[in-house]
Amino acid sequence: MYDELYQAWKREKENRKLQALPDDFYSVISLYIKGLTEEQRMLDEQSVKTRLLAEELKYARRLISDLLYLRSQKILQETLIEGAKLGDILTTEEEVLFANIAPSFKAYDKLTAAIVGGRKPQVEEATLAKPKKILVRFLREIPAIIGTDMKTYGPFKPEDIAGLPMENVEALLKQGVIVKLEAEE
Repeated sequence: MYDELYQAWKREKENRKLQALPDDFYSVISLYIKGLTEEQRMLDEQSVKTRLLAEELKYARRLISDLLYLRSQKILQETLIEGAKLGDILTTEEEVLFANIAPSFKAYDKLTAAIVGGRKPQVEEATLAKPKKILVRFLREIPAIIGTDMKTYGPFKPEDIAGLPMENVEALLKQGVIVKLEAEE
């Protein structure tokens, strides 16, 4: 798994454009980190294997942090400056996180145009897009579902993370199948 992480980081570092990642990349990487951490905890602190795991964990965390930073910078640049549509290049998590950025900047452009045009500056709440998808974690296995946006999501296993339309999230919450993930501030 470390090699996959390294290759993803290397591709991102060497290319100006955002590179495609598997949709479940972040989920798989988080499980990898969790596995390393748990394995390290189970071993004798003085063993060579424990020290090697500690080094792998340290470098993996650095790669992940740098990869996420690189991707966030490219996403901002491509969506805001170049107006590119990133579509299938974004992971589910990135799609949820960056869904409101472009509409916010479009609203800012309208505000600028109004002021420059001598009109009263106004920002309408309706111009800012509401989140299209909510990030959730699955508590149990479920088959694929059709979202309210007519896209297929899943199938899902326990601990999988996905972005789902709000209407689907509400129904799955009532069934006790998922929990919403909140962004830390």
